Amino acid sequence: MVRSLLAVILFAAIATPGYAASREQAASLYGLAGLHKNYSGWKGSMGNILNNYQRVLPPEVFQQVNDRYRVLAAESRYQRRTILALRRKLSDQEAKVLLNWYQNKGKTFAANERSLDAESLGGKSLSSWYRQQILTDERRALLQALIKETQAVEQSAQFITSSALSMATLVAQYMPDGQSLDIGKVEAGLTQQMPAIVKELQTVSLARFVWIYQDIPNERLREYIAFVKTPEARRWFSVVNDIQSEMIQLQGS
Repeated sequence: MVRSLLAVILFAAIATPGYAASREQAASLYGLAGLHKNYSGWKGSMGNILNNYQRVLPPEVFQQVNDRYRVLAAESRYQRRTILALRRKLSDQEAKVLLNWYQNKGKTFAANERSLDAESLGGKSLSSWYRQQILTDERRALLQALIKETQAVEQSAQFITSSALSMATLVAQYMPDGQSLDIGKVEAGLTQQMPAIVKELQTVSLARFVWIYQDIPNERLREYIAFVKTPEARRWFSVVNDIQSEMIQLQGS
């Protein structure tokens, strides 16, 4: 009797039908939504921050930090943790709605988001390319609405702040005797610079969205904006942002 009850309890705890996304759903969303591209951008930014410390750290200390960072930032680790977090944070129903979008109406958007990155500019800078573009008022308004609804500027600002603090926390653990890294000063400096960072991100985000969605007609953009306003999409963007924040914080461990 006790064994039967225990089996029921364990099954209920593990299966939780209707409340958790399956591994297959999470893995599909990871690929379709291009979260591996998030990893590339995240690792590149963290690597750039780390390289700034190379000028002030002794070579052997920098190598220790770099070795630790390479372990923490391994792609297999990122993918495994991200898929696990998607399963934990998304319900089965939310995953179904999101997969339906990415596999159907959102297919073109997702393909552009995965492929049209800085590398596809062919060596040109995004800012120089953007300056050559002519936007109608309608197009600009739609793209700015998409930026607002996806919280692109806010999430990018949070990403920059979290990345800098996480890397500073990691570096602080390896500082030579007699030297220290004041995390409070790093945080205060970021807070002071935040208005300028946000202002720049507003321009960068618009340029990036113009580039990514350049071949998407306005009526399709309206469909996308309508989708990102749905509860499932809002949940998705929130979950992805939370996962990225968690992964960044782990780099300081």
